Amino acid sequence: AEASPWKLLLWTAVAGLVFGLIGFGEIAEDWLRVARNRLHWHHASGNIVLVKIDDESLRAAGRWPWPRRDMGQITDALTNAGAKRIFFDLTFYERTNATDDQMFADALRRSGRVYLAVRPRTGPDREWQDASSTLPEFAKYATPGGISVHYNYQNAVWELPYTITSGSKPLPSYAAELGGGNGAPGTSFKLDYSIDPASIPTISASKLLRGKFDPKLV
Repeated sequence: AEASPWKLLLWTAVAGLVFGLIGFGEIAEDWLRVARNRLHWHHASGNIVLVKIDDESLRAAGRWPWPRRDMGQITDALTNAGAKRIFFDLTFYERTNATDDQMFADALRRSGRVYLAVRPRTGPDREWQDASSTLPEFAKYATPGGISVHYNYQNAVWELPYTITSGSKPLPSYAAELGGGNGAPGTSFKLDYSIDPASIPTISASKLLRGKFDPKLV
């Protein structure tokens, strides 16, 4: 006998509810996005240059963390080379040596184009919980930006927020600033994983510290 249309509708609704609860739609969408990325593999624009704290840098400058004077020296090198904006993917919440801290603050003041990272904690339902602020002597010469991310069921990051909230003030995320996008607070955007990471221009931090690099790379 032919099944009743109402029973078919009921089973469809139940199946949709189950798939929604287990996030099956998100899983399928991620699979399709991975396939799309592989078919659309391409090089980076070259507009963003990554400064690497690599093995070469650690051998030259010593064990991490480095003194703040080194961060100031890197800032001066990038500024003098003509970098339009400088993003430190590091947090500067605590004080260290007073002389080193002052040298970094002076470099931030001379540059006037540095972003410093803020990382609020992620709470339930992707709510951003406040974290400590950047040291005042650094914050007054730099622009804050968010670097927090939300991991999905795969412990992967498929999207990033346009803004985060620190205190009562919305801050743009690093990803939005670097990508040139903007959106309302609470909204996010998908990441483009079809870019070949090996095509992103890089400079070893040790070369900046020694002043032995081609400014044209910046």
